[in-house]
Amino acid sequence: MDPSPSSATAEIDRYIEEGRRLMARAEAGYRALAEQGAPEGHLLMAGRTITAMNRVQATLLRQRATLQQAVEAAQAPAVILVARPPRPWWALVGRLRSEARPS
Repeated sequence: MDPSPSSATAEIDRYIEEGRRLMARAEAGYRALAEQGAPEGHLLMAGRTITAMNRVQATLLRQRATLQQAVEAAQAPAVILVARPPRPWWALVGRLRSEARPS
């Protein structure tokens, strides 16, 4: 059974909140490393980890926005477009004959 959109949104919200907490801890750890005079390689690795976490967070935010748009679109009334019926092939033949006649 597929999860309902509201439960999926709630789940993504939990992931986003957890990501915010983890990013805050990672940034605090980066600042602590910098204050303690950690080697450049350690700071570089910590910075790349934070960048990767930001990308995951951005992906979650995009996914939540997409899900929210899908929910709104599902609630909107459906619009049915009725197309004009196709013209029969012999109508094209008559049109070509009339264009071929000299005036």
